Amino acid sequence: MKDIIYEVSLTGIYQFWVSCNNSGVDVDMIVSKYEAERGKYGFTYIKKNKQYLVIKDFIAKNPVLTLRYRTWIDLELHKRMRSIKWLTLVLLEFGHQVNYQTVARWVEGRSVPKIGLQNILKQVFLRY
Repeated sequence: MKDIIYEVSLTGIYQFWVSCNNSGVDVDMIVSKYEAERGKYGFTYIKKNKQYLVIKDFIAKNPVLTLRYRTWIDLELHKRMRSIKWLTLVLLEFGHQVNYQTVARWVEGRSVPKIGLQNILKQVFLRY
């Protein structure tokens, strides 16, 4: 059976995508079980640059799931069959001074671009 990709939203964590052979109902059950365990004593605010640790923990506790796309930027790059280097060069053409490491952190979910830059990224993905 072919792996199916599912979007996962955990409380207080940015969206990410996983793949597995199970149905969507099974994935929803896994997510709700993890959320119940994680929110047993309430949720605390997690900084944007530390949210990927929660995602790593979620994947480690559920070996059935495979992490496919860490952020929406990662998903959009995959859809267009482009690389981080390409995105860096396009942003430089648009006149934004960013380096490869910064864009790689955005794709990995270790950092989040500012709102204005997120809108520019969306325009870049719409254009190309």
